[in-house]
Amino acid sequence: MHVIKSSGKLALLIFSTLFLALSCGDANKEDKPKAWNDEQIQWLAMDDGLAQAAVSKKPILLVIYTDWCPHCTNYSKVFYDPSIVESARNFVMIRVNQDDHPREAAAYSPDGNYIPRTFILGPDGSIDSSRKGPNINFQYFLDEHRAQGVLDLMNQATQNHSPTVSSTLPGDAPSMALDERTRTLGPFLAKHWRRPVPDQGQPPAEFSSVEASLAPQDCGTCHPIQWEQWQTSLHAKAFSPGFAGQLIQGALAHPAEIRSCQTCHTPLAEQQPFDETLATNANFSQELRSQGIICAACHVRQYQLFGPQRRAELPAMADEIPHNGFEVREEFDEARFCSPCHQFFDEAPVNGKLIENTYAEWVAWKATPQGAQGETCQECHMPDRAHLWRGIHDYEMVKSGVAVELVPMELTGGTLRAALVIASQKVGHMFPTYVTPRVFVAIWQANATGLEIPGTRLDAVIGREIDFSTWSEVFDTRIAPGDSVKLDYALERHPMARELVGRVTVDPDFHYRGVYEQLLTTLTDGEALGLIDKALRLADENVFDLAEQRLPLP
Repeated sequence: MHVIKSSGKLALLIFSTLFLALSCGDANKEDKPKAWNDEQIQWLAMDDGLAQAAVSKKPILLVIYTDWCPHCTNYSKVFYDPSIVESARNFVMIRVNQDDHPREAAAYSPDGNYIPRTFILGPDGSIDSSRKGPNINFQYFLDEHRAQGVLDLMNQATQNHSPTVSSTLPGDAPSMALDERTRTLGPFLAKHWRRPVPDQGQPPAEFSSVEASLAPQDCGTCHPIQWEQWQTSLHAKAFSPGFAGQLIQGALAHPAEIRSCQTCHTPLAEQQPFDETLATNANFSQELRSQGIICAACHVRQYQLFGPQRRAELPAMADEIPHNGFEVREEFDEARFCSPCHQFFDEAPVNGKLIENTYAEWVAWKATPQGAQGETCQECHMPDRAHLWRGIHDYEMVKSGVAVELVPMELTGGTLRAALVIASQKVGHMFPTYVTPRVFVAIWQANATGLEIPGTRLDAVIGREIDFSTWSEVFDTRIAPGDSVKLDYALERHPMARELVGRVTVDPDFHYRGVYEQLLTTLTDGEALGLIDKALRLADENVFDLAEQRLPLP
């Protein structure tokens, strides 16, 4: 055990015995800990582990170590014990190198910086101080040679740990959920993504009219490629006809609902018709609201600009650049940057799953061996930093992540047998992730002219159905990352059959279509009806066939 006690700017190295002092001295490469059984235990970094624990509600086992300490090397071998491997399934396992992450390690040093240290944490990352080792001077040091010390600690924790699911009714925002949001985002993003984004205030006096503008077209003056790409995105259409129509008449037309819904669809305070008191907002801009999620939503706070690290291959910037330059933030390249709108933190789960759970699904996938080398949200949805955000509405995007194959099994007998397999190969979350899209899978027999023969169709649905009136799940047939679903076909061959046809159809706005159809029977406001009718037509236009495969019949 290596002990480091800090006092002011001094660090005193204390060694319990001469042997310990010598063994922890000049460690060479052979002293470094080996694999910590990475093959059987899914060790996570601190941020990823805390995010996963917040979703799974599992307790956390945290180990803090260094590469050079031989006691850590000894301790790493304990995690090959089969009993610990089995128990690890009930925990989120986090390992932190104290040298590489001194701040994270310092946050877990209640009785000193000795190593290795092992803690049991709650799902919120707090230390369970009742779970300690036998050494009264170094309470979180366990036997480095025997698995029993770790196993006892894990057994005690699981015996008393009972995961809880919020019973809060929809619409409530319990403080625990808000804390979870802050914990997931971290200090910068929790402040950056206050919703709505606070009013920008007055621009600096030296700013030109273009620098002071929040309009996307003015951003396009210096960033034409990004502006052109953004105009084709769903972000630019977030204030859609279907959304806008519901804010005029219906359940969402109350000022509180308008303000709540717009915190994602139009995040800036300047896009809100009502302020926090629900009074008329004097700074409201209808033009800005109509443009949805605009450049400033991500990049501007109180007229200070933020963005990712500039590309190294770009030419040097001029000495004088607009808007006083920008502050580089690494968070812009991290998946959690997208989570404020793509992860619900403040709603009750349905059947144990949040309605919008995309970030948590991605975190869970990244913790698997298959997802360990996977992409972030940005790498997939903003390739080469393109401001496109393609998703379920885009044929090419879906095609790149999902494979479809119609597999023949028996095409010569009186009964035709085949299977249509849909595999989620490059999607880092559930497919589809949200409740609004629906994917339809079908197999049928076709005649000599290629037309479907009635009575020969088998079909299935991929998606998640929620009964919002009872807050209950009807079904969930979505595909997890790396998994596949199969529609088995076994029907009598029709005398006129010449082909077996398999088709996968994507309906991105399936749920919304039902909402629009219902609203057209209940709304009376002419403007609202016009917008909803337009939204329904757009929803119909968004349906596309992802794949169709035909097998000739002998």
